[in-house]
Amino acid sequence: MIGFAAALAGFILLHVLVSGTGLRKPVVAALGVVPFRAVFSILSVMLLVAIALTYGEAARHPANRVLWDLGEAGRIAALLLVNLGFLFAIGGILGVNPTAAGLENALKRPFEGAGFIRITRHPFLWGVVFWALGHLAANGSVSALALFGGLAGMCLLGTRSIDRKTAARGPASWADFRAATSNLPFAAIIAGRNRFVARELWWRVLIGLGIYGLVGWFHQPRIFPG
Repeated sequence: MIGFAAALAGFILLHVLVSGTGLRKPVVAALGVVPFRAVFSILSVMLLVAIALTYGEAARHPANRVLWDLGEAGRIAALLLVNLGFLFAIGGILGVNPTAAGLENALKRPFEGAGFIRITRHPFLWGVVFWALGHLAANGSVSALALFGGLAGMCLLGTRSIDRKTAARGPASWADFRAATSNLPFAAIIAGRNRFVARELWWRVLIGLGIYGLVGWFHQPRIFPG
């Protein structure tokens, strides 16, 4: 349990404190942008592997009490939320997002986004949030709350942090992009500041559904018990 807690805390603190606060600037100045991104990525992967390797032990620990059990309703909610998470996350990966590292030049021209960027400026992070909430609906243990609740909270804070960093890089271009998009999914479309374009989504949705189905195949005993 201690190893799992340490790995999870390290991963969250790395992203919230090092990447999401003013601490990032002096670290980047000392290392350089490319080395910083390389070290950050390596540490992130190492901590994720550590979380994966220690989660099973934490789940079996006597202190891992069940805090809630939503039964069949939780299983159905998990199926829907995890599916939504895959669609947003895969859709975000398959789109050009000027808030992502290395794609800042996209904001040097008028840019209202395409695909899932029209729905939210941060489709990947919101995908992780939906994925995490889905797992919490199906698993109400202490270890699950720590892992999935921690990741969901980290990603929600991450959307705010990324917005601040993008605004600092180019205030003028950021103002136009911010006006045409939203952090909260569908908020800009509902407000009439952007539009829903189905032809930009269908192939992304198909790929997301395909990957969700493939992952679900290996989760059959849990998704369809008995």
